[in-house]
Amino acid sequence: MKESEVINEKNIVESKVALVYGQINEPPRTRMRVGLTTLTLAEYFLDVNKKQTYFYLSIISSISYKPNRTYRRYWVECLPLLSAYSYYQMGLLQERITSTKEGAIASIQAVYVPADDLIDLTPATTFAHLDATTVLSRGLTAKGIYPVVDPLDSTSTMLQSRVIGEEHYETVQRVMQILQCYKELQDIITILGLDGLSEEDSLTLAIARKIERFLSQPFLVAEVLMRSPGKCVGLAETIRWFQLILSRELDRLPEQAFYLVEIEEMTLDLCVLTPNLIVYNSKVKEIILSTHIGQIDILPNYAPIATAVDIGILRIHLNNQWLTIVLMGGLARIGNNEITVLANEAESDSDIDPQEAQQTLEKTEAT
Repeated sequence: MKESEVINEKNIVESKVALVYGQINEPPRTRMRVGLTTLTLAEYFLDVNKKQTYFYLSIISSISYKPNRTYRRYWVECLPLLSAYSYYQMGLLQERITSTKEGAIASIQAVYVPADDLIDLTPATTFAHLDATTVLSRGLTAKGIYPVVDPLDSTSTMLQSRVIGEEHYETVQRVMQILQCYKELQDIITILGLDGLSEEDSLTLAIARKIERFLSQPFLVAEVLMRSPGKCVGLAETIRWFQLILSRELDRLPEQAFYLVEIEEMTLDLCVLTPNLIVYNSKVKEIILSTHIGQIDILPNYAPIATAVDIGILRIHLNNQWLTIVLMGGLARIGNNEITVLANEAESDSDIDPQEAQQTLEKTEAT
């Protein structure tokens, strides 16, 4: 903050941030006053300095201890009173976060959820005052899907058709319905396994897992750690791609192909070469390759293999069209979405002369 001059030590008045701390070992009442003090500063910046103010608040459970057995009965009797008092105190804080003609206080609050229980006293009293909530999921963290935002538990008051539009709203509802069914199927899968699912449930499971991975996104702030550039995806493109997944137009793609990539990025780097020249070198959507074990359909994120190539045709899927290359045997290596085909001879269909091919065929049949 000092390097970017957000905090100006030479002239504190020009600083763009004010920090108020409350230590975890201090009494809950003291920590509560930290929030009220910070909010008073935010009101000063809004009313006196006429500045748009962002209010960041980290909330932890003010009731952070468990009573011993002697006082447990009294604790249970006082819990309704504590709940009402906590709700009252939280209301005093949240109702002061408001807008005026001069501007507004935009509040972002980090809420600690004990044992991931969203109906616990502290988060429940806080959520009632928020316009939107973003709930982080430990389950998504275990799967390695980032950002770990739970779309089912997260909420927003702006999720209305008159605010975001009919197409956006309907797409969200369909996605939420699929994810909710997926969540309900977890118990069946745990007890009976995947074999216990009906055909319809298996289809729902496949679509939900693709949606779950499609919601992943490379972070701009983690480019150094992830060793891949961060990405920002437009709203219109996101809605269109969700509709493609829901309409089952992408059923041929494996679920891993949706992880940390846009649908437009689901491509393969194909290079077809002979000892004399490079026949083809470009990005493709899909290829069908003739091998000694038969034809194999290769899509993005295909398992790494090395195989012998049989005499036959190589079909290449581009943007809504197919190209054909005739291969006279060779070798192929597949890995990391890169395909290298080293053929003894290769010729694309556009370079083949039909008359010459017919003459060659007749000579071959005659011999």
